[in-house]
Amino acid sequence: MIDFHVCGINFKTSTLTLRERMVLVPEQQLAFLSQFKQETGAKEAGVLMTCNRSEWFWSGSAPECVQAWLARYFNLAAAELEGALYTHSDNQAVRHFIVVASGLDSMMLGEPQIFGQMKAAFLQMQIVSEIGCVAKRVFPFVFSAAKKVRSQTAIGTKPNSVAYAAINLARCIFNDLAPLTLLLIGAGETTELVAKYFAKSGIKQLIAANRTFENAEQLAIQYGGQAIRLDELSTYLGAADIIVSATASQLPLLKESDIATVMRQPRRPLYIIDLAMPRDVEPAVGQIEGVHLYNLDDLQAIVNDAEVSRSAEIQQAYAIINQEMTSFMLQLRTRESVPEICSYRSRMEQERDIEVQKALQQLRVGVSPEEVLIRFATVLTNKFMHEPTLMLRALSLSSEEILS
Repeated sequence: MIDFHVCGINFKTSTLTLRERMVLVPEQQLAFLSQFKQETGAKEAGVLMTCNRSEWFWSGSAPECVQAWLARYFNLAAAELEGALYTHSDNQAVRHFIVVASGLDSMMLGEPQIFGQMKAAFLQMQIVSEIGCVAKRVFPFVFSAAKKVRSQTAIGTKPNSVAYAAINLARCIFNDLAPLTLLLIGAGETTELVAKYFAKSGIKQLIAANRTFENAEQLAIQYGGQAIRLDELSTYLGAADIIVSATASQLPLLKESDIATVMRQPRRPLYIIDLAMPRDVEPAVGQIEGVHLYNLDDLQAIVNDAEVSRSAEIQQAYAIINQEMTSFMLQLRTRESVPEICSYRSRMEQERDIEVQKALQQLRVGVSPEEVLIRFATVLTNKFMHEPTLMLRALSLSSEEILS
């Protein structure tokens, strides 16, 4: 058994509102982990934060203790977490992380970003934690197993990400994207994928907005658009037909008052896709006439269609995970038995030395060498076989109980 635990919420178990309340933006995470370790007694600790999940993983502290601490930290009542917060321990926690790293538990089946996000979480854990079983055994195995799933199945070969879901949603709404203007807010990996997919779909007008102008400019140059600073956003809202936002801002960037002002002017409907966690767009924006607001949870229908069509790939992936877990558990048991084997060997060496001295003593007083040798072999065999025999009997009884 390995001391490893995972606790979290995701798009399957919780509402978008609850996920927002339990999100940690990158600037908060190191301070959070230091406090987490200090107040829960965890030895190793890390966080995995994506747009669709918040997970905490650790060793050295009981899950019940951590669950209570998380509720206090995020100022949540136990009832609010009931049914939403899941916990996996030991081997099940390891298996869960392989499933996550493989993209099998993602909103977009097989999406590749999660693997890199888990690697980043692992590196961050090493900054604040001592090196223990999680760093030495769990993560190297998780990454190795997830790579096998991705390389030996087609689970990650098809475009599948929230960015891809966004373009599919846009295609469902518009027959032709070419004459439309896309306003893209943010400049991370998700935003770049959105720009790539929309450019391939023929959209000609792209406006890229980012807090760091150089990042927006780089995106605009790559995909033939215009770069603006984030503080210029209100000036360009009226030009957009589609707005896709995916930043790491702690506060909404698009407020109801800003969009209401835009929609007072005669114009076409405005479609907004909010891919951020926490949300970049105030929910009330969706109530404005002429505005169609979509968030991460609204992409679920697209996800469900993809999963149904890929059930064979999913089954193949889980078969590989089961094989890898069997191998991992065997390795753990082998390691756990090493001290016992060493102890047994040491005891048997002592018994051997005792019997050798007895045999030599008998030879010195004239006992027949043949008799001495037969006695020596018989006694040593009995001593060597006593403990293994008891263990085999216990295993036999245990098997009979299981079968009865």
